[in-house]
Amino acid sequence: MVGMGSRILYWNISQKYQASLDKKVSELVEVVEGQKYVFIAVYTSDEVERELVRIIL
Repeated sequence: MVGMGSRILYWNISQKYQASLDKKVSELVEVVEGQKYVFIAVYTSDEVERELVRIIL
């Protein structure tokens, strides 16, 4: 993923993720019980997600 500021410019994973292009990071942040979370993850060639970092905002 390549971003500038709070916008995603390029997401080279899979066609199913293309809807995420040019969205603000705040639109993609997960909210769990009122707490915002950002997950940094890696996707393998078989598209299995492996979480690397969890950032609590």
